[in-house]
Parts: sequence; C-alpha cells; structure tokens
Amino acid sequence: MSRNLAPRCADRRPFAWWVVSLEAQGTVMTVEGELDFASSGRFAADLAALGADATQVIVDMAGVGFIDATAVGAMLSVRQLFATWGVTLSVRAPSRQVRRVFGLCEIDHLIGPPDVGTAAVELAG
Repeated sequence: MSRNLAPRCADRRPFAWWVVSLEAQGTVMTVEGELDFASSGRFAADLAALGADATQVIVDMAGVGFIDATAVGAMLSVRQLFATWGVTLSVRAPSRQVRRVFGLCEIDHLIGPPDVGTAAVELAG
C-alpha cells in the first residue's frame, strides 16, 4: 500500500511531498523537498494520522533538502502525541540538512550518530 500525501500548489509542484508505505519495520513516510512553515501543518497532520493504525512510524528524510524550526517543532509535537499512544517515531536516513538543523536545535541526539546510515533511529525522549 502506498499513498501520496502532500500539500499542492495550483500551478506547480509542491515544496514538500511524502509517500506512505508499509514495510516490515513499520509504517514509513518517505519525505522529499522542503519542510517549512508552508508544509509543516499538513506534514504534522498526516504524520499524526499514521499513529492511529501503527505501533512504529518511520520518517525517511533522505530526500529532505530543507527543514526549518516549524517542521522540527511539528515532529516533536507528533512524537509527544505518539508517546501517549504507545507509538514509536523514528527517523531513517536523515539528509545532511536535517542533521544540521537538528544539531542547531540541539536535538541531534534524537536522530543518532552520523554513521547510522539507513538504519532507523528511534526518537527517544
């Protein structure tokens, strides 16, 4: 099963888009593009909705070229919601930009060391 969930602009490609798939490790949301103020609300809503039917949600961020504090805050809010539901939120293959912003926000420990590669790293509190 794969669903394409993304905000759409009337005349051009969205700034960020994501596809949801079921894998052996859990429900995976593969994100590409720019996660910012314009896309973070929809991103958080779609991510939170995945927790209703899953015990493990993985966000693959290899294709994220830009992420701002709004999107980081959205992820942390969803992480808190998932904790109340007993759902684990993990990040897989964060891009260099994602690692940099998580580091600047001093939450880089949430995505693990740089040598993790494609393994999913739990966003632990």
